Amino acid sequence: MTLLLAVVSFGINAQTTTSLDGKKFKIEAWDETKSDLKTPEELIFKNGMVDAPICHEYGFFASRYKATDEDGVIKFTFVNESEYEGELIFEGYVDGKTVNGTYTWKKEGRDDLKYQFQGKLN
Repeated sequence: MTLLLAVVSFGINAQTTTSLDGKKFKIEAWDETKSDLKTPEELIFKNGMVDAPICHEYGFFASRYKATDEDGVIKFTFVNESEYEGELIFEGYVDGKTVNGTYTWKKEGRDDLKYQFQGKLN
């Protein structure tokens, strides 16, 4: 009985829901096919939402995010939808003061655009 409780309590890959609220990251993003062209951006986490202000011109505004802590590395995901420009699907992770990840821009009528990003806590 004790061994079973230990496995259930600690799990193999313990994940706990967490928050990135109050954190702002300066990032650089690039199209996976053009890694030499990097665009400076920000990811701002506040009140359970994440915002990338550079995306406002395309109708993408703050959206809810989910974050889990796996052994000190925070993994996060969110989907940002625009009425006219489709959706951005983000997946990333925060390790200490650095952030890395990918996002895909899906829009009807064209191939998906895939991006990578990396940055630091601001």
